[in-house]
This record gives sequence, structure tokens and C-alpha cells, in this order.
Amino acid sequence: MKRVLIVCCLFLLTAGAHAETPATYPAGPPAPPPLKESEAIRVNGFDFQVVSRVVWTTPARRRPVSLPIALKITNTTDKDLQVHEIFGIVLKDATGGQLDIQQEIHYLNVPIPVRMVKKGETVTLDCTVRLWPADKPGVFRLIGPDAQGGTWQIEDVELGRYTLSLNYENGDHDPAFWNGKVTTKPLALEVVAPPSPATQP
Repeated sequence: MKRVLIVCCLFLLTAGAHAETPATYPAGPPAPPPLKESEAIRVNGFDFQVVSRVVWTTPARRRPVSLPIALKITNTTDKDLQVHEIFGIVLKDATGGQLDIQQEIHYLNVPIPVRMVKKGETVTLDCTVRLWPADKPGVFRLIGPDAQGGTWQIEDVELGRYTLSLNYENGDHDPAFWNGKVTTKPLALEVVAPPSPATQP
């Protein structure tokens, strides 16, 4: 009987020791930085904001990094109005100088998509761009699609601080559409190098 009690006590002590030791698992990849949005600017009853990450981590190898960019639109009018799903990128460096954007048109004759924005509704026009390593070390190229089958690119993106804005314009004067021209307020961001393997968790 005493032997049984001793065995039971040893089992309980061992179980308690294991319970106090938390299980450890290999650390997964770090979560991407959260999306941020700029302050809204209102033009002709619509609010416009740029949405993106405020930290752009450059690729560690000869592979691109995907970055989400979106134009957030809120209809504060009393009408349902349409918008064209196309906008322009404005990237400026820390001195306020705008980086040149080069447009490549593929002439696919793709009609520009249209989105309805009902009164009081908020929609986002999404675009995924990619940051590619360029030929020179520490220099990168930002490439993205347009809405008509073409692409655009911004050369000579380096590590440092930038501001991102989006241009939107519609001058068709069609009463079914929002009409006007706007540049969103800038969103401050930073282009950083990826963490070295020694500093990764």
C-alpha cells in the first residue's frame, strides 16, 4: 500500500513540474506592419484617403516584396455616384522631391472598371505593387499595374523616409459619376532594410 502511494505522489509531482513549464514552438514569420490611412480630404462631397503600410521592408534576395496600396473613398452626398477604378501614385522623398513615374501601355484596350459608391458608403480601390531590387545595391524599383492592362514603375527608390499620395480625377461631367480632381493628403512612410538573420527571432 505504501508503495502505491509513493508512486502516485511521484506521478503528481512529475505532472506538476511539466505543467509549470510552458510549451515552446518555433517562431513563425513576423506579422506584416498594419495598414494606416492618411487624413481625409473632401472634394465635391467625397472624402479621399490613401491607405498603405508606413514601413516598407525591402526584399532580402532577388525577389520582390508585395505592398498593398488603396484609395479609400467615402460618399457624403445624398446621391449614389460611380467612380472609375483608376488612380495615380505620387511618391516624394524626404526633401519633397517627387520621384518620376514611367508608364508602360500595353494597348490591350481594356475598359476602365467602374465602382458604385452609394450615399454614406465607403469603398476602397485596391492595388498591389511590388518593390524589386534594381541593378545597384541599395536601390529598388516600385512597379504596379494600371487599370487598362499596362504597368508603371518608379525608379531609384532607396532606404529612407517618403510620403505617399494618390491622384484621382474624373472630368467626364457625367451626372452618374463623381466629377472633380483631388490629391490625397500624404501618408508618411519609411523604406527600411530587412532584419539580418542574426536579429530575427
